[in-house]
Amino acid sequence: AAAAAAASSKLEDEKSGRDAGKEKKLSALEQIKLMDAKYKEREQQKQQEKQQHQQHKRQRLEEESRHNAAAAEPAGPQPWICKGLVVKIINKELADGKYYKRKGVISEVIDKVVARVAVIDSKTVLKLDQAYLETVIPSIGGHVMVLKGKY
Repeated sequence: AAAAAAASSKLEDEKSGRDAGKEKKLSALEQIKLMDAKYKEREQQKQQEKQQHQQHKRQRLEEESRHNAAAAEPAGPQPWICKGLVVKIINKELADGKYYKRKGVISEVIDKVVARVAVIDSKTVLKLDQAYLETVIPSIGGHVMVLKGKY
């Protein structure tokens, strides 16, 4: 009886198209649909990887930009004074305003932001921080000096 039951089960498997341990053979249409589904899945996976890569690249560029911006901004004032530059004194408290809005020429740069200024129309030489000075725009045809930037 057991042998008859096993034979009957084997016969039913063969009729339904299933062999013991083998998958059902797919029709050509089913194979195409399966291949198409796998292709779409691969394409979707590639798209996700591409988006992740772009997001990672964007984050890395933002980090580099933040790092470069932080490194580019120095601590303290940017030095711009240089010997021979014509400047205007803008400190009202200096000698009770005696030198306020007077022009001078930088005769010596002592520190990056400190200079000796020879006041025009006077024999006075002052030691001033660049914070108390501003540049003077030369007259037409005068010499121009680029102090800062890419030029």
